[in-house]
Amino acid sequence: MNSNSNGDQSTSSTDKNSLRAPAISSQELNLLILSYLQDSGFNHTAFTLNTEASLPLTKPTGPLERGLLIKYLQKGLLYDEIEKSVRTDGTIVPYERPLRLLKDVDVQDFSIAEASAPPPLPPALIAPMASDRPANAQIVVDPSSQIANSKRKQPESSDEADDDSTVSVETERNGDKYRRTARDSNKFKVKSSGAAATPPKPKFKPGEAPREQMKKLTKAEAIWLEGHMGNVYATAFNPKYSNVAASSGADGILKIWTLPAVGREMKGKTLEVIDCSQLKGPPRKGDGRDITTIAWSSDGEMIMTGAYDGSVWIWTRNGDVLMEKRVHKGPVFSVKFNKDGTRALTAGLDKRTIVWDIQTFEIEQQWQFHMGSILDADWLDNDILATAGGDRIIYVFKCGDAEPIKALFGHTREVNQVRWDPSGEYLASGSDDATIRVWKFSKEEPYERRPPPDSDCIRVMRGHEREIGCLIWAPQSNYLDKPLLLSGGMDGHVRLWNAESGELMWKCRHSKNHVFTADFSPDGRMLAVGGADGRITLWQSTTGQIQKDWITNNGLYDLRWQSPDGNRIIFGTKNEGLAVIDVSKLS
Repeated sequence: MNSNSNGDQSTSSTDKNSLRAPAISSQELNLLILSYLQDSGFNHTAFTLNTEASLPLTKPTGPLERGLLIKYLQKGLLYDEIEKSVRTDGTIVPYERPLRLLKDVDVQDFSIAEASAPPPLPPALIAPMASDRPANAQIVVDPSSQIANSKRKQPESSDEADDDSTVSVETERNGDKYRRTARDSNKFKVKSSGAAATPPKPKFKPGEAPREQMKKLTKAEAIWLEGHMGNVYATAFNPKYSNVAASSGADGILKIWTLPAVGREMKGKTLEVIDCSQLKGPPRKGDGRDITTIAWSSDGEMIMTGAYDGSVWIWTRNGDVLMEKRVHKGPVFSVKFNKDGTRALTAGLDKRTIVWDIQTFEIEQQWQFHMGSILDADWLDNDILATAGGDRIIYVFKCGDAEPIKALFGHTREVNQVRWDPSGEYLASGSDDATIRVWKFSKEEPYERRPPPDSDCIRVMRGHEREIGCLIWAPQSNYLDKPLLLSGGMDGHVRLWNAESGELMWKCRHSKNHVFTADFSPDGRMLAVGGADGRITLWQSTTGQIQKDWITNNGLYDLRWQSPDGNRIIFGTKNEGLAVIDVSKLS
């Protein structure tokens, strides 16, 4: 009887095991999905899954068979079809047609026109992240607001109204890029009784002259350099030869100017100009010849250009062509040499970041992880760089590594700017979500490829009501004892922040339209800002007190302070060419 009991127990155990469902862990399922994504060429999605699910830490027993997920799904469908074909009395009735994976639906009968329209996106999807605002904050969104996704390169004219205005720019000044299209109706407000929603009060109240009191920029204060046809998008002083400057614009021409010695009278017609024409013949609308970005090498011997047609050029200081490549499949928005000039990066609309070997002028490495256009990029040193774009993600790459060493999440809209601070300790980013984020970075610490969202973010600075169009760090100098970061927005305001503490030092309404460009003097004492309404202002950086305030006929695209002596400022405008201000002559 005992044996029978044991036999019954054995049989019962066997039946139980035979009916037990196969064990499937979430990591195993994720690995199957990862394998499918990699086999299908979805590299970015595969990387994101790697990051969020920590799959590189899992160790399967061996390499996965190609198409294994499809194989299992097909077997599951066959089993399901058999179940539907076998009746309870044991008779088999062939199923009329093969089962489909998601639903037993004839796709050919599906009419898109008859499908119901998807519901509108909830406001939460276009408001700041919940983790970035206090629990009692209320988001108020204009229901008619829309994001203008197209990217163009015309700033609005100075006589356009503030409300419901549109601005579109795509260019970069020796790496400092501004490129946006947006509307005033697309803005949000945060109401909260909590102290967290209120930024710190500025220490200083900067001066601000009424527009009617601004003086015209005179010929005694600046010299206008003639030669460009149309808008001048980018300007840059040579970092080693202080009397050499470069400019480019809508005419597809790079011009290298030789300026007279500081203090001597400047006359535009006497300046030596090297005309490095990239395209022959008169400009034609829409031919893609616009040079959107330029950058000098650190030794001042080479200058690189990126164009709207996807072409990349490198020239000598004397105007000789060293490289001409057409590998990008869309406009190039960022070109930069690394610190020692051995490499250069290019990035743009085609979502690719390319690193060039300057010895051979060939591609050394390229990455394509962004799902949207790359709007900005910046070198930390000779090997590490950061990119940002329309997918709201910031990637940090290291030359030689096939994948990013970091992926930084937190912005809720397009990231327009990324800038490493002079010490290399912080990375700042500005976004369409109207926030500035400061990220902590250390080359000595082990790289964490899968950081939780916001884990590297030490500060989120708020206050702008619209997109961030300008972001620049103050230089390291004995005059400044803290890391200062300037932001300019499409709301026309400029704000100076202590990036370490997040404190707002001062703020000012600079332009009636938008602030596109700004630069610090080499010693950090002064700050120059240019707006879309043609206003140029010089401030004392730490106090926000205005030193000079001018108005020009057209909006400014780009502005650069001469380094290292800081005696001149060069700026490019809409349809008015470019000009140089001799700061040493100002009283």
